[in-house]
Amino acid sequence: MTSATSPYPNALYHRFTNSKMDINFHAHKPTESIPPQRVALRGQSLLASPRFNKGTAFTRSERNSFGLEGRLPYRVNSLDEQCARAWEQVQEGTTDIAKNAFLQSLKEQNWVLYYALLSRHLRALVPIIYTPTEVRTIIILKGIVMKCWSRYRAGGCDCELLPYV
Repeated sequence: MTSATSPYPNALYHRFTNSKMDINFHAHKPTESIPPQRVALRGQSLLASPRFNKGTAFTRSERNSFGLEGRLPYRVNSLDEQCARAWEQVQEGTTDIAKNAFLQSLKEQNWVLYYALLSRHLRALVPIIYTPTEVRTIIILKGIVMKCWSRYRAGGCDCELLPYV
């Protein structure tokens, strides 16, 4: 039997709504604008989901509730601390392409941190995540792929991925 307010069977809906499974992924926004979300993920599945992964910003109680103890560094960091650390890492990039690669990697791991970092440094990051750097990256990657493809077709490339491209 399914609850009228949930697509889950009553037992599952009851389990997730009556436990401490609420996470506030929007701690940096006014509390009245977005309520905590209910999440059925736990452990490694939660950390592997970029939409719900908060990294070291999971509180002690969240770590306990979601089975994350031992999977994260001991210290709990606020979103502001995470943003400051990520901004330092962006600035360490020697080229816009390196900065773009770091930001894309961050986006694949933690949407909350990625978008918080963008909102704090939008003017500096838009040229890195948008057209100019993306075009340069595509041109460079196209050149690398074309060189490997021609070597592969000639029988002199040991690239294992090209037959699947």
